[in-house]
Amino acid sequence: MPKQQSSAKQQKESSFLTPDFLRKQKLSLGAKLSDCRKLQRSAKQGISIPPSDERSSDLIEQALTYGEKQIAARQLEECAKITSQVIWALQSINNLLAGKKGKKGEEEYGKCTNCDGQIPERRLTAIPWARRCVSCQKREDTKRIRNR
Repeated sequence: MPKQQSSAKQQKESSFLTPDFLRKQKLSLGAKLSDCRKLQRSAKQGISIPPSDERSSDLIEQALTYGEKQIAARQLEECAKITSQVIWALQSINNLLAGKKGKKGEEEYGKCTNCDGQIPERRLTAIPWARRCVSCQKREDTKRIRNR
């Protein structure tokens, strides 16, 4: 009997990837992509070097400017990472909506890249570009923290 419950649970979990849900995800991802691109433009402006006549000779101001540029560079790096993930999710959703199945071994929207399980609807709603289920993401985060 537990196998039937498990099968019913898997079917329920995968049933939320309806065309309506996928379209909502596309809207959310489109908004995130737009936000990331705006932040990237802003961060690029934040790390541009002013002409020599506008540079301050004050060491404290130079240090602050350097710190601000480091923050902008980190933001730019993070935005680039998220942007590529958002673009992947949009392409994957478009493929699903068009009825195109991914090739065997290829990443698929809503499917965990680690365990091949279904990523829960709540996680995809919160992070539409998620590629891992919550438990696999926790393991990945723990590994990354240990390797620092």
